[in-house]
Amino acid sequence: IMNLLWEQSPQTFTQLFDALKADTGWAKGTVFTMLERMEEKGAVRIETSGRSKLYSPLWEKEQAVGHETESFLSRVYGG
Repeated sequence: IMNLLWEQSPQTFTQLFDALKADTGWAKGTVFTMLERMEEKGAVRIETSGRSKLYSPLWEKEQAVGHETESFLSRVYGG
Protein backbone atom coordinates (compact mmCIF):
# COMPACT_ATOMS: atom_id res chain seq x y z
CA ILE A 1 0.00 0.00 0.00
CA MET A 2 2.74 2.43 0.94
CA ASN A 3 4.63 1.73 -2.30
CA LEU A 4 1.50 2.60 -4.27
CA LEU A 5 1.08 5.81 -2.30
CA TRP A 6 4.73 6.76 -2.72
CA GLU A 7 4.41 6.26 -6.47
CA GLN A 8 1.30 8.44 -6.74
CA SER A 9 -0.81 10.21 -4.17
CA PRO A 10 -3.35 10.99 -3.16
CA GLN A 11 -5.30 7.91 -4.21
CA THR A 12 -8.83 6.82 -3.50
CA PHE A 13 -9.71 3.54 -1.82
CA THR A 14 -10.95 2.19 -5.16
CA GLN A 15 -7.68 3.03 -6.89
CA LEU A 16 -5.68 1.31 -4.16
CA PHE A 17 -7.97 -1.72 -4.01
CA ASP A 18 -7.91 -2.20 -7.78
CA ALA A 19 -4.11 -2.00 -7.85
CA LEU A 20 -3.73 -4.45 -4.95
CA LYS A 21 -6.43 -6.95 -5.93
CA ALA A 22 -4.51 -8.52 -8.81
CA ASP A 23 -1.22 -8.85 -6.90
CA THR A 24 -2.47 -9.77 -3.44
CA GLY A 25 -6.01 -11.12 -3.81
CA TRP A 26 -6.97 -9.11 -0.73
CA ALA A 27 -10.64 -8.43 -0.05
CA LYS A 28 -11.92 -4.86 0.34
CA GLY A 29 -12.19 -5.34 4.09
CA THR A 30 -8.52 -6.29 4.32
CA VAL A 31 -7.38 -3.20 2.43
CA PHE A 32 -9.69 -1.00 4.50
CA THR A 33 -8.38 -2.47 7.76
CA MET A 34 -4.77 -2.01 6.65
CA LEU A 35 -5.42 1.63 5.76
CA GLU A 36 -7.11 2.29 9.10
CA ARG A 37 -4.18 0.74 10.99
CA MET A 38 -1.70 2.75 8.95
CA GLU A 39 -3.62 5.93 9.80
CA GLU A 40 -3.59 5.02 13.51
CA LYS A 41 0.20 4.61 13.33
CA GLY A 42 0.55 8.00 11.65
CA ALA A 43 1.81 6.56 8.36
CA VAL A 44 -1.15 7.59 6.20
CA ARG A 45 -3.35 10.67 6.05
CA ILE A 46 -7.01 10.30 5.09
CA GLU A 47 -8.79 13.32 3.65
CA THR A 48 -12.46 13.40 2.77
CA SER A 49 -13.25 14.85 -0.63
CA GLY A 50 -16.96 14.76 -1.34
CA ARG A 51 -18.08 11.17 -1.01
CA SER A 52 -14.63 9.65 -1.36
CA LYS A 53 -11.59 9.51 0.85
CA LEU A 54 -8.12 10.34 -0.39
CA TYR A 55 -5.11 8.52 1.04
CA SER A 56 -1.60 10.01 1.17
CA PRO A 57 1.61 8.87 2.85
CA LEU A 58 2.81 10.83 5.87
CA TRP A 59 6.08 8.91 6.15
CA GLU A 60 8.95 9.08 3.73
CA LYS A 61 10.09 5.71 2.44
CA GLU A 62 13.29 5.75 4.52
CA GLN A 63 11.29 6.55 7.67
CA ALA A 64 8.95 3.61 7.05
CA VAL A 65 11.83 1.21 6.46
CA GLY A 66 13.45 2.27 9.73
CA HIS A 67 10.17 1.91 11.63
CA GLU A 68 9.52 -1.57 10.24
CA THR A 69 13.08 -2.67 10.97
CA GLU A 70 12.78 -1.58 14.60
CA SER A 71 9.37 -3.25 14.90
CA PHE A 72 10.68 -6.51 13.46
CA LEU A 73 13.74 -6.59 15.70
CA SER A 74 11.61 -5.82 18.74
CA ARG A 75 9.24 -8.71 17.95
CA VAL A 76 12.00 -11.19 17.14
CA TYR A 77 14.43 -10.32 19.91
CA GLY A 78 12.03 -8.97 22.52
CA GLY A 79 13.30 -5.40 22.39
